[in-house]
Amino acid sequence: MLRKLAQHQIIRYLFVGGFSFVIEIAILYVLNNVLHLSATVSVAISFWVGFIVAYLLQKIVTFQNKEKTKRAIAKQLVGYTLLVLWNYGFTLLVVHLFQERLPVELLRTIVIAITTVWNYGLYKALFKVKQ
Repeated sequence: MLRKLAQHQIIRYLFVGGFSFVIEIAILYVLNNVLHLSATVSVAISFWVGFIVAYLLQKIVTFQNKEKTKRAIAKQLVGYTLLVLWNYGFTLLVVHLFQERLPVELLRTIVIAITTVWNYGLYKALFKVKQ
């Protein structure tokens, strides 16, 4: 049954996203609570580790894109980075507009749900394997 589920790209997409999130949060916890780095430094490091893990896993596992040329990787990495920056700006805008009406955790959850939907389509185009 798991093998059959893994054949579906959307299932792999959601699994990779969840796994990347867990990795980022685990690193954040260790850096901040075990190594006692500041919250800012811990978030900065865990964000970039999560970014790299998510990029590589979405590229290779979810969309099964094995392109290794410098040009292909650079194009995909730039596109991925621009999307991450857009999502970041969108997140800040939503929080700014609605922080007085809704708890920040709920806002972040709503934003994650929204960006997950549009990210899938954009990642699919970004990592499309050339025939």
